[in-house]
Amino acid sequence: MNYWTAPALPPRNLSKGKIQQIIDEVCNAYDVKMYQLQSRSRHHEITTPKHILFYILVKKVGLTATKTGKMFGNDHSNVVYGCKKIKGWMDVDKEFRTSVLGIINKII
Repeated sequence: MNYWTAPALPPRNLSKGKIQQIIDEVCNAYDVKMYQLQSRSRHHEITTPKHILFYILVKKVGLTATKTGKMFGNDHSNVVYGCKKIKGWMDVDKEFRTSVLGIINKII
């Protein structure tokens, strides 16, 4: 089974409150503000939590990359890149994986 034949996650019917809860949890975990995540900043302290948020919203919640990107002023390619980056780090760094899974377990 490859990417094209794998079944897609069914999109969950999430309320805006649940999405906001996910955003707040990531902001609290990495001590950033919502306006920083929506900025065009390329600082590591901002991009890492933003990419983690992309990963959670796309891979775990089932939102599309396009919809996720629009929420943060990015296009879908930035979201796809961020998801791949986080997945790669999680495969290599067990401590990072544990921290991301801890955030996911608090939320979902």
